[in-house]
Parts: sequence; C-alpha cells; structure tokens
Amino acid sequence: MLLVPVLARGGGMLLEATLSDPRPQSERTLAMIMPAMAGLAASEIAQNGPQAATDILRASHGVVQVLAKSRSCTDPRAHSVVAPVPGTDGVCLGALPPPRPMVLGLVPASLWYLLPVLELLCCGIVSFFLARYLAAPILRTRVAAAAFAAGDLAARAAPPLQPRRRDEAADLEREFNRMADRVAAMIAAQQRFIGDVSHEIRSPLARLALTLGLARREAAPHLLGRLDRMEQELDSVSRLVHELLVLATLQGSVGPPASELIDLPDMLDGVVDDLTFEFHERGHAIRTIRRPGACVVRGDAALLRRAIDNVLRNALFYTPDDTEVEMIVECDAAWVKLVVRDHGPGVPEAALPQLFEPFFRVDQARARNTGGAGLGLAITQRAVELHGGRIRAANAKPHGLAIRIELPVATAEERKEAVLF
Repeated sequence: MLLVPVLARGGGMLLEATLSDPRPQSERTLAMIMPAMAGLAASEIAQNGPQAATDILRASHGVVQVLAKSRSCTDPRAHSVVAPVPGTDGVCLGALPPPRPMVLGLVPASLWYLLPVLELLCCGIVSFFLARYLAAPILRTRVAAAAFAAGDLAARAAPPLQPRRRDEAADLEREFNRMADRVAAMIAAQQRFIGDVSHEIRSPLARLALTLGLARREAAPHLLGRLDRMEQELDSVSRLVHELLVLATLQGSVGPPASELIDLPDMLDGVVDDLTFEFHERGHAIRTIRRPGACVVRGDAALLRRAIDNVLRNALFYTPDDTEVEMIVECDAAWVKLVVRDHGPGVPEAALPQLFEPFFRVDQARARNTGGAGLGLAITQRAVELHGGRIRAANAKPHGLAIRIELPVATAEERKEAVLF
C-alpha cells in the first residue's frame, strides 16, 4: 500500500515541474535588476554613445530591449518590466518575462494551484484500481460462499484473471474452492449413502408387510394385538425411510422439482381441512387469520403443501387438547408471510437454532411417542429454501412455539404469463 502515496507524490511533483509558471519569479528578478541596467545604459550612452548601450543590451539575448520614446514610459505588452533611462528624453528599457507556458497548447499552466486537487485525484484513481485488484478474489469468494451456504454445492469462486497470481487474496480463493470441493464430495457421498440404504430397506419392508398380512389371516385371536403392534412399528419405519429419501433428494437439489403458480390460500384451505378432520377427536382446530393481499407464489405445489403440513401437524401434536392452533397469513408486494403458533410447552432458547436439524429432538417437549421421526421440520426448511424463502422459530408468550415462513411472491410478469397460457 506504500505504492499509492509514492506514486501520488511523484505524480504531483511531475505535474508541478511541468505546469508551474516561471513568470512570477522572473518578473521579481527583472524588477530588481532593470534599474541597474538602465543606469548602466545611461552611463554608456553618455560616455560612448548609443551604439555602446545597444551592444550591452544585445548580450541579454533579446530579453531587455529599448522601447520607443514615450513620456509615460509604458509597454503595452502584458507582464513586461520597464525602467526609464536617466538623462534621456523618454527612452526606456523594457524586459519581457518568458512566454506563458501552456499544457498541450490549450490550458494555461499558471493554474498550478490546482496541483493538490490533481494529486488527490491521482491518489484516488490509483487507490481505486489497486483496491479493486486486491479485493477481486475476496469479492468472488464472498459471492461463491453465499451461494454455497444457500445450498448450491456447485458454487465456486471464479478463477482469477491471472492464474499465476500468488498473493494472499488469490490463495484464499483457491483454498475456498478446494474446501468447497471436499465438502460437496462429502455431502454427495452422505446423500448417496442415505439414498442407497433407504432403497435397500424398502424391499425388505415391503416383504415384511406382506408376510405380516398373511400371518394376520392365520393368527390366533390372542396374537392379533401383537400383530397390530408389529404393523404400527413397520409403518413407522416405512415413514422414516420415505422421509429419508425425500430429505436426501431435497438436499441434493438447487431448486424445486416443479415450477408452477400456486394460490397459497387455496392450498392452505385444503391442508387445514385435512388436518382438522384428522385431529377432530382431540378437539383441535386451526384458526386462520388472513390479511389482504395477493398470495401467489411460484414453486412445487406438492412440496410446499408437505412443508406447511409438517409445520401445522407439529403444532397440533404439541398443543393441549381442545386448544386452537393459530395461523396468520399476510401478503405484500414482495413476500408471503405465514406464522403458525401453537400453545404447547415451547422449546428451550438454546435449542431453537437446532430445531430444523434432522433427527433433532428436545427432551420432554418433543418426545418420540408423538410418532414423528424428527425429519419433518428439516424437510420443511429445505423446501422453503429451495423456493427462495426463509424460515425461523421463536418461543411465543406466555407459552408455545411460533414458526414463521416467508416465501417470495410471484412477479406480475409471471402471473400475466399464467393468464395468457
């Protein structure tokens, strides 16, 4: 960074040497010596005649000249220095300073007082391009890191313009790309492992279900209860395998599986009707509060329905019997905002950041006997992220948990295209 002030100072000195106007100093010097020269010329004229004075003035190479006789002894040329010759009738000596320097023949060089501004401008230009050169790898790395954090495992920092650049910023960019390659490879291997295991488990589960059905036909009455228990556990494992497959698929995606315009209120009505019927025996109800606004989003309808169903189902599980779950829907020009609030025990504050992690459970508040596998909210988070949205959880007062989902609203152009086609 020391290069910047050095270049700026050097540029300023060069400009000062080039543009400085020598005339003020020359005029001061001539003003001091011209009276002496006028006296010398008067002495030579008196002793040796006018020719001797002319020979003396010729030695000045034209700087000092004899002016025409004039009572006022003035020179119409600007910036000249004149001095009367004593003992003569209006004879004057005149000296003209060096010509006024011009930059490119256009701009007067006497504007030397602008040098500080030019120096600052030079410093600013050099600093801008130097900072841009140094920060370019960091900016590319930041953009790639943001995309990588959003789930795009293929995001990498663009290669530098100079492949052999070896400063710290370029090294940071290369190290980020190597790290991203390793992380992406590990995540891909993990997803492939989960997918392969889930696929391998589905076939034995299907055979077990078939065998259990055949055993139920021949089982004695006192064994039917045990068979029911076996069937319940088999269903739980089947749901777990299915959710693992869904989560592995979503984690390996960079966008929703399908893209269509979705009227969110219509979708929510269907989800609410299904869950109200399912939880009717516990006396649960879902109270929907809608704010004005066009709630149309673009994405995969089945995936969004599953995500919202997971959140509402989770709230219904942990809300006491005969208690409502509240759902607030608000839409503006940019976002659809959905808040689901239950009246359950809530979640410890320290556990809130982990609530959307796969298989995470909070002891007491989220127990296994509720029937969930701990993957519902993880699937919901990934589904919301694939649609360009965001999700977060917070404890409600005086008790309960509130989950807020925000999804981007479909643009006017997208809605217009849907109407036309």
